[in-house]
Amino acid sequence: METKYDWSEAPKEVQFIAQDSNGDIFGFDVPPVPMTYGKWLPANEYLHFFGNKPRKTISDWDLSLEQRPVEKN
Repeated sequence: METKYDWSEAPKEVQFIAQDSNGDIFGFDVPPVPMTYGKWLPANEYLHFFGNKPRKTISDWDLSLEQRPVEKN
């Protein structure tokens, strides 16, 4: 299954990954809330920043949310 993100870098707590309009990528343990100004906000206190990776501004940031794929054994 093709994914938008490299889930191997995500801590086990991260169940959702999304990219803000400025290119910052964050992980969340519950679905985040999309804000009209191009940011995803955590629905609780947990937030994981994926660091200063090369990033690009995206216009379709609101379509960037992805849930962790289910691992098949």
